[in-house]
Amino acid sequence: PIAIDLSDDIAVIDIHVNIKSGVNIPQVAEKIQAAVKEAVQNMTGIAVSRVNIDIAGIVFDEPEQVPQTAEE
Repeated sequence: PIAIDLSDDIAVIDIHVNIKSGVNIPQVAEKIQAAVKEAVQNMTGIAVSRVNIDIAGIVFDEPEQVPQTAEE
């Protein structure tokens, strides 16, 4: 979910994300912050003072299923 607090035409945005296991969390969070801030300001003209990223969970890869063979 995303929450936006707009006060005096300045936005503070809170984003809750799930991150894939094994990624560099600080790096991904910075990229999300920059992309969201730029997109919102370009599309709306509203200044964004903060983009807060909350890591809601870690997504782990599903273990590969080994096909079982029928024994005769």
